[in-house]
Amino acid sequence: MDAHLTTAPRLGGLHGQGQPRLRHPAALASNSNAGNGLRADDDSSATIVNAAIASNGRDLVLGFGSSLTITASTFGSVTCDRTVLVRGDAGITCPAP
Repeated sequence: MDAHLTTAPRLGGLHGQGQPRLRHPAALASNSNAGNGLRADDDSSATIVNAAIASNGRDLVLGFGSSLTITASTFGSVTCDRTVLVRGDAGITCPAP
């Protein structure tokens, strides 16, 4: 059975701050939010697979000590600083150019 988490349309998508851990092996769709599609900040971490994160105010927003593992996913814009750790097949480099 497939599980799906959809966050569209909303004011904001998924937000992690203060060391939360998001591990979401199911399909994640975060689209058409006025705010962020996925935000990880303040030593939080996220592991996402098969996600579609696009057409949000800002799609992936990663800050202060956060980490992201992202595999087999599509996304639009990326905002991150030099304190962020990213791994997976997405080709994200922080800080984002």
